[in-house]
Amino acid sequence: MKTWDALYRVILFEQNWLRPHRALRVPLATPWEGCRYHQWPPAMAIGLTDHPWSWDEFLHFRAQHC
Repeated sequence: MKTWDALYRVILFEQNWLRPHRALRVPLATPWEGCRYHQWPPAMAIGLTDHPWSWDEFLHFRAQHC
């Protein structure tokens, strides 16, 4: 059961911190290199981060414990 819980959390991370969501796209004022929209992941859209994370950043992140 622990493996399933860990996998579930990784999938949630990927969906909310890594992958841009199509519904959250914003049109660019001027298209750039064939892109017409700026897309961002949900965590960025609600202000939890200022950039889409990478797997490397996730794997090396050290959480602050209270």
